[in-house]
Amino acid sequence: MRDLDVLVGNVAAIGDLHPEIEGASLAALRELLETRRRAAREELRQAMTGDRALDLLDALIDSAADPPTSPRAQGSAATRLQRPVRRRWVKIAASARRLPKSPSYEALHGLRISAKRVRYAAEAVRPAFGTRAAKLAGAAAELQDALGDLNDASVATEILREVAAESGAAAFAAGQVSGIMLARGRRGRDRWRRRWKRLDTASTRRWLEA
Repeated sequence: MRDLDVLVGNVAAIGDLHPEIEGASLAALRELLETRRRAAREELRQAMTGDRALDLLDALIDSAADPPTSPRAQGSAATRLQRPVRRRWVKIAASARRLPKSPSYEALHGLRISAKRVRYAAEAVRPAFGTRAAKLAGAAAELQDALGDLNDASVATEILREVAAESGAAAFAAGQVSGIMLARGRRGRDRWRRRWKRLDTASTRRWLEA
């Protein structure tokens, strides 16, 4: 659902910015994508109203009312909450430093997921660590954003390839849109190392090593 939402929005924006894309082919492409999105939305609606989702909501409400804590919850937040953030930091650092000069799309997608986990972990402990956690979360978010266009382009290319195979009328516009999105993705590929260096600075992560 999320991938199709992003792609439909990108196709609309690209169509406005690139009038050279053949109109009838673009219209056929947009209709096929909207059909897929409607089907995905219905699948999501059914999942969100099913027993599994309702059981999850009940469990979340119960946990909020009576948190299932262990004896460690009696310890210092500054000590206890630092560890999960550090674990996520160690993982992303090891992954980033292993990457070759020209990493694959799959490897960069994995790095984006790790950056998102670092960001969320740092945001969660911000009440305990203040600006230190905020700075780490901000740097992780910048890396995540730099890799976002690359991820969206990779996912979009797969969807557009499928759509082009379904409809000859949409194939021409699908190829043009795919090329434009891949060019955007390559810019993200060029930026990610600078964003990683900022995240990897001592001033950003020093508090995790205390």
